[in-house]
Amino acid sequence: MEERRPRRDRVSQASRIPLRRIRATRLRLIREGRVGVKKSQPLRGGQRVHTHISPFAGRDDPIIGLRCADEPSIQRWMGPAPCRRRNCRMESIMAFARHPQGETPAMLKRALLPLIALLPALAQPLLAADDNPFPFRKNYPDVKVIETDELKAKFEQYSIIDVRSPFEFGIMHIKGAHSVPVAENPFAERIKTLHKEANKPMVFYCNGHTCEKAYQAAIKARQMAGVSQVVAYDGGIFDWAESNPKLTSLLGKPELDPKALISEAKFKEHVLTPKDFIDKARAQAQAPVIDLRDTFQSDGISLFATRDIRTGFDMQRLKGILADARQRGQTVFFYDASGHQIKHLQYFVEDAGLKDYFFMDGGMVGYYNMIRAK
Repeated sequence: MEERRPRRDRVSQASRIPLRRIRATRLRLIREGRVGVKKSQPLRGGQRVHTHISPFAGRDDPIIGLRCADEPSIQRWMGPAPCRRRNCRMESIMAFARHPQGETPAMLKRALLPLIALLPALAQPLLAADDNPFPFRKNYPDVKVIETDELKAKFEQYSIIDVRSPFEFGIMHIKGAHSVPVAENPFAERIKTLHKEANKPMVFYCNGHTCEKAYQAAIKARQMAGVSQVVAYDGGIFDWAESNPKLTSLLGKPELDPKALISEAKFKEHVLTPKDFIDKARAQAQAPVIDLRDTFQSDGISLFATRDIRTGFDMQRLKGILADARQRGQTVFFYDASGHQIKHLQYFVEDAGLKDYFFMDGGMVGYYNMIRAK
């Protein structure tokens, strides 16, 4: 008697995934309220999702998601989006069938390949590595710099200008400094006004060492605001805080308690490589994942399509999320664009009383580099 061969699952010709698994995944997502069987169906939390045809897979492969893919930057990588709604994201049933927990790194990688090819050039200023503690001084030979000891000795003789973002200034700044972000449009006008009021030489500072903003601000003040006496303090806020805690403001407090300074060792305890960050976040499916990037930086791409909470640096919203996570005993995962903001954010997180949290090393730039290295 001829032996019966075991039944083989039919597979999707587009994705090579067994059709049985695709059908089961579709039913599970519908049952969980994560995809609608109609064109538009309410989703938990008040958001809505709807189904469409995916440009990546078979004709019956619907897209599901939370954010729209009809932005020009997404179209460049994915082709024309089939949906013009603002709450549709390019995530397919096929992708969810491959990744049962709902994260779809393969889809994300596929969408980002053209961008990844450009990353070495784009990320070079962010990832500059040099044994010199001040690697950018050589790029600005015309900018005079001032050391920490000299600035302290002549503290009252200068107008001190913080050229970082308002968020960074709010976390920690030199006592008496003025917040004038170098990226602001009225930068030159504000510098003119401050110089006229104080009539002192100006010192510009940022995060120091591998941050170029202090040099750029000094040049901009000289060329656009007509202020001739300008210097850059490229030791930055962290060098200053460590040396002069009584002349440093932390989270609105007039003086910094030296015990409140976060050591490099403690900082690194909460920083994970992109791979470890993703693995750990997946293992804790209910833990909040906070996307700190603004709309311009994100380009519509998220690490976890159904979990990311886009907050930017909205301190009030972050405070509420952290309080809720602390009450529930949850770990919180943070990532930004390039990993440059997390050291400041750690002070805010610690002040909120949260102890179980992690940052992704290098932010999304680090993640793209990890994909490119594979």
